[in-house]
Amino acid sequence: MIELPEKKYAIDHKFVLMTKPEWDYYQQLVQQFSDPTKTGADYFRDIFDSDDDGFVYNLRFPVVKQIPWAVVVFMQNIVINQQSRSMRKDAKEEVREIRNEMKLAIQEIKNKLGVK
Repeated sequence: MIELPEKKYAIDHKFVLMTKPEWDYYQQLVQQFSDPTKTGADYFRDIFDSDDDGFVYNLRFPVVKQIPWAVVVFMQNIVINQQSRSMRKDAKEEVREIRNEMKLAIQEIKNKLGVK
C-alpha cells in the first residue's frame, strides 16, 4: 500500500491534516464551486472543527445553508482517511514492538538452551 505524506493545510482558518492529492482535490472543489458572487471556499466555512494536529473531529452541516454534495462527501472522506491512516500507523508501531519483543524472547530462549 502506498503511503503518502501528510501535511497540515489551512481550510477556513483551521488546520486540516491531508495528503497532497486531498489538498489538490479541495482546490478543485473550491474552483468548481466559485462563481462571481462567492468563492467555493465559502462552502467550507463553519462546517467542521479540527484540533491543533489537524484532525477533523466534528462535522456540522447547516440545515438552512445549501452545501454541495461534493463538499459533504469530501469532508466525510477526510475524516475517514485521517482515522484510517492513524490506525494504520498505530498498528504498524504495535507490530514493530511485538516483533522486537519476540526477537528478544527467542534470543533469551536460545541463550538458556545454549543455542547460537
